[in-house]
Parts: sequence; structure tokens; C-alpha cells
Amino acid sequence: MKEEGSSWKEVAEHFGLKPDAIRKFYGKHQARHENWDAMKVQRLREAYVKYDKQKWQVIGTEIGSKPMACETKAKELGLL
Repeated sequence: MKEEGSSWKEVAEHFGLKPDAIRKFYGKHQARHENWDAMKVQRLREAYVKYDKQKWQVIGTEIGSKPMACETKAKELGLL
């Protein structure tokens, strides 16, 4: 629904949830399905060491990914 242009409020009303809950679920869904090649994984590892667990926003900006996607991948790689 969101990809079709619906607002967060409209999507939330459709599922009977609050907009913030839908937005968070959507973000996690996108994070789990982001494509990660070897170079991007290496850049994530380097940024993680460089910033020593600082805000995922900084890491995401550096490697060109969403912050939640970076944190999710770091967990999958055992960095956290």
C-alpha cells in the first residue's frame, strides 16, 4: 500500500494499527530485504569499527544504506 502512494495514516487505518507501528514494521521489512554484496558488507564492517557503535545514521550515510538496514545486517554478521 505504501508503494502505491498511500499515507502512513491510511495504511495504519487499513490494518487497525498506529502509523508509528506501521512505519517501524515497514522499515524493518525493508531492512531485512536489502541487497548486500561483499563490498557493501566490507564497508559496513569498516564503518562499524570506525564509529565504534555510534549512531546508525552516521554509518548508513557513509555506506549509502538506511540506518536500520545497517544495524540489522550488523546483527546478522555478529557485529553486535
